[in-house]
Order: sequence, then C-alpha cells, then structure tokens
Amino acid sequence: MAYDDFEDGTINRWTVYGTAGGAFAASTSAKKYGNYGGRMTTDGTGDAETAIYYDDEISGGSCNVYAWMRTSNVNGRAVFQTVTTSTNGLIRIYEGKFQYVKGPTYTYTDFATTPQNDTWYRLRISYDGTKVNHYIYDANNTLLESVLDITPYRTGDMIVVYIEAHDWVASVYTVDWDNVCYTDTEEPAPPVTGQYMTGLKYW
Repeated sequence: MAYDDFEDGTINRWTVYGTAGGAFAASTSAKKYGNYGGRMTTDGTGDAETAIYYDDEISGGSCNVYAWMRTSNVNGRAVFQTVTTSTNGLIRIYEGKFQYVKGPTYTYTDFATTPQNDTWYRLRISYDGTKVNHYIYDANNTLLESVLDITPYRTGDMIVVYIEAHDWVASVYTVDWDNVCYTDTEEPAPPVTGQYMTGLKYW
C-alpha cells in the first residue's frame, strides 16, 4: 500500500507538473483530518496544476485508490485519476458536475450526484485489471453514488495516482486533498473517525 496524509507538512511524495497553473503545497487550511492537507491553488491563467504520486508499492493489475477532495469552485476542473499506460479510472468535478470516463472510447459521462462548493467528498476508484468501479461518498463517509463495471479507456498495470486542478475557465480557486491512499487489495470502507495517523497506516 501507499498513501499520503500530508501530515509531515510537505508534498515530497508528489512529482508536480504544470506549475504555471498555480501552486500545490501542504496547508493547515486544506485538512480533512489531522493537521495538514494538500492544497492546489489555480492562478487564473487557464493552465493546469497537476501532481503525480509515484511509489514502488503502486504496481499490479488491480487496485483500490481513495482520496478526500474539496473544491471552492465546482465550475472549475478538479481531477482524481488512476493511470496505467493511459487513463483507466477517473473521477472529476467539471463545470458543476461529477464525471467519470468510460471506454473503449474516451467518453466523459455524468454522475447523478451534483457537487457543492467547499464540501468534502471521498472518492474511490477500484480496478481489477479489466473493469473499473467508481464511488462517491459524502463528508460523513456515506456512499452517495457508485458506477460499476465500466470498461476502461485502457487496461494495464496500475503505475501512478494523478490529481489535478485546472482553471479551464480562467478562474482562481482551490482544490484540497487529504488521505490519498492506494492499496492492491479490496478494503472495506474505513471508519468515519480516526482516519489518519502519523506513521504507518492505510487510510
């Protein structure tokens, strides 16, 4: 398993791209649990702020990936994605909607759930090497919606976790992340409380 709860006050586990799109840093204002979360702040230039999490533990043809996400502007674009040789699982907020990608063509499809500004959501993507499942939970860790057995755009071994904030409409806003976690086994939903620790944990 691999994780980042940002409790060391850094984003050292992430490789950041697209810094022209804003900044990514650990922040006490970005936390869902603990003392720190990771905050992406766009700069209104129409560019993306992206970060990729590499870890030796991230490998194999099946996985569960989790993250808490909150944005100050649901009309922007915030992306949570698992990546093989290309996209396999993706949940994003874009222009006021939750969306996922389905294959075999790269097709964005809306969830029924409507995101709200400044609201925490827990996102989960599971991948078995063939099909992708997508889940959205509310701030209390209650399942709001799931979209299951989706054919991915590409198949292959999981290699990275990818997050992004993009001021597609040249707006300035924040996207907060906390407790980003990867595991190569099926895990039950974690408890509502006590979801972070400094040191070893899976959620």
